[in-house]
Amino acid sequence: MSHEDELLPIPAHLDPAQGAAIPEAFLTAADALTTRGRVARGERVLIHAVGSGVSTAAVQLARWMGATVVGVSRTASKLERAAPLGLSETVLLGPAGFRPGLSAPVDVILDYLGGPALAENLSALKPRGRLVLLGTLQGPEAPSINVGTILRLRLEIIGTVMRARGCPERVPLIADFAARILPAIAPGSLAPVIGARFPMTEVRAAHAAMEQNSVFGKIVLEW
Repeated sequence: MSHEDELLPIPAHLDPAQGAAIPEAFLTAADALTTRGRVARGERVLIHAVGSGVSTAAVQLARWMGATVVGVSRTASKLERAAPLGLSETVLLGPAGFRPGLSAPVDVILDYLGGPALAENLSALKPRGRLVLLGTLQGPEAPSINVGTILRLRLEIIGTVMRARGCPERVPLIADFAARILPAIAPGSLAPVIGARFPMTEVRAAHAAMEQNSVFGKIVLEW
């Protein structure tokens, strides 16, 4: 299949930069929540790194799907900015982790932290909960965990990454997204969150902003 099969139309009310902020953030979030996490209406969903581009999309999508959404961040200001997107609960990630600030276990977790957070993530899941791993910001190695917890609670650990997929796997996902979710991207419903725009000539500054983790939402390069 050709790359043309992966194109999405830009909704009429969005400018090109806003359109560019939809994939891969919304595609990654939609796949993680629906296909991988199988989120159902009324479930509790915890989303780590809630100020990232994918997470700002995931918060909106989870709320749109009828879930109760918990956001986790190490930055209080990002939690405040994410709350209007659809958070019902916010948790500040501190030296003791996020679990002390969580009011109740959750059904699904979207995690970018990786191995060091694995044990705490598992401890925050309800029976038959699903942990969807999307990144390893804190490293890939996990400390020792009690696998008996996974067995006893029938937990699932699901790994997923979008960029490693070829066209045969991506095209059906994009077609489903275009049919079910793209029409809902409208003011007051779902919308890409752009934290910063840089001209292509300032690509190094854009990378620096990303590395500093200071931007809330997507970073977009413009020609």
